[in-house]
Amino acid sequence: VDGDSGRYAVVWEMNDSSDTSKGDIGCRRLVYNGTRSTSSPAVTLGSGQPGDHEAEPDIAYAGHKSVVAYRDQGFGQDHNIEVVAINAVA
Repeated sequence: VDGDSGRYAVVWEMNDSSDTSKGDIGCRRLVYNGTRSTSSPAVTLGSGQPGDHEAEPDIAYAGHKSVVAYRDQGFGQDHNIEVVAINAVA
């Protein structure tokens, strides 16, 4: 979870929809105004390649964006670190 002034972003590891032995990275943006919260629909940040395994998400606030980094294992033993910037406002 990362946020600023009532705007938050949440990331988590979840099962890949095409292969539950693999992982994807989910993300949702939230706004809390002191009395209630609203949220955007959850989205998948992973590469979208069936069979890839994305894991270990981390998030940091960077100005008006949140930066998400995660490990992406493609086919074979290749491991990459992927980074995605998302708008903090839902």
